[in-house]
Amino acid sequence: MDIKLKFVGEAPAVKGLGGVLVKAVPELKVKCLPVDLVHEIEVDISILKEFDIDIKVSDIKLPKGITVFSPSMNEVVVTVTAPRSEAELAALKTDATAAAGDVSQVEAVKQKPAEEGEAAAATDKGAKAEKKSKE
Repeated sequence: MDIKLKFVGEAPAVKGLGGVLVKAVPELKVKCLPVDLVHEIEVDISILKEFDIDIKVSDIKLPKGITVFSPSMNEVVVTVTAPRSEAELAALKTDATAAAGDVSQVEAVKQKPAEEGEAAAATDKGAKAEKKSKE
């Protein structure tokens, strides 16, 4: 069963240092009896006093009768990252624009017509690829 995480408290690194709260895991996969099932699991974020501190799956206090069914108990659930400066944000935006590239310089390439047998084989391969992508 998947149970949502409810982040409670206030992270001093967010309030005092201007950090950004990053919730990496919104829910946990757990195992329990129906009688022990809860709507949500609370995670106290008030221990996040600095940027180098994070809360892992193993740090979460689970209600009675619930066992985490997670591939890694060391997986980070929530952390606080340092705020970005205006210069860093501008650099990221510039990098993203450069990565997208300028498509106005792209030339169309004209392909020579395929033989009848090649066209049928290409159409068949395309149909198979499309079917796989839908699955």
